[in-house]
Amino acid sequence: MLDIQVFEVGHSYARNIGLHIPSEFKLFNIPAGALAALGGLSIQDLINQLVSSGGINQAGNEAIAALLAQLQSQQGSIFSQPVATFGGGITLMGLSLDQLRASLSLNESSVRTLDHITLRASQDKEATLKIGSRYPILNASFAPIFNSKAISQVLQNNSFTAPFPSINYEDLGLTVKAKPAIHGTSDITLQLELQFRTLGTASLNGVPVISNREYKGGIALKEGEPAVVAGMVTRDDQKSLSGLPAFSRIPGLRLLTAENSKQEEDSELLIVITPYVVRDRDRGETPEIWLGK
Repeated sequence: MLDIQVFEVGHSYARNIGLHIPSEFKLFNIPAGALAALGGLSIQDLINQLVSSGGINQAGNEAIAALLAQLQSQQGSIFSQPVATFGGGITLMGLSLDQLRASLSLNESSVRTLDHITLRASQDKEATLKIGSRYPILNASFAPIFNSKAISQVLQNNSFTAPFPSINYEDLGLTVKAKPAIHGTSDITLQLELQFRTLGTASLNGVPVISNREYKGGIALKEGEPAVVAGMVTRDDQKSLSGLPAFSRIPGLRLLTAENSKQEEDSELLIVITPYVVRDRDRGETPEIWLGK
């Protein structure tokens, strides 16, 4: 009897603190027709001005609706941001400034899971345990390349059903294979094969990359003796600094001239196996065997 415990602990920490100072500026020429927009007039003020000047008729609802739709589409223009102007006439220039923004956020999460499984294995017989999921990977897809009258007909009436593609399922998660051998002194030898497979973040030609970690070996234990047969610790730290050159490197001015981001992810995996010998109650203890010299 194999008592298997799989401990998994995960912790993530993300922090973003600092002050975003405008670092990009756009210089552009302002035509005469855009002066009204720079005057700070609202949409209703512009419509009233056009109505009073005779530009549009108040009774023409369609014209007003078209003007509203056009103005609504221009709300994301460059004039919706802070603009500084200088010059005059045809040389009137505008300088668009980015918005000043302060950030202060903290996200932290932790996950703890325990899988407790009991397996029964025979002498010199391999027992297999799988924990995880099966991920489908597309091998091939099928589509008609020859256009016939029948194919054209089913395409026109939307009754065409594409053939089921060829898919191969890959096991993701933890796979444990144990082969026990019991000796006369109740010592137990386990031949172990551990495989830990996860779905990677990268892909090659549309096919995802699968991260794989494997262990293969043997271990000798007493009956009821727990042993850590596998342990894996993963740590990922990311730091980013975005701000003004030179000033963001000064420790005292870093919080006032830059945004600081920090992300930490920790994960631990621990596999503990405890073997037990199940005896036959009718036969009692294992009989002694005497060997001659």
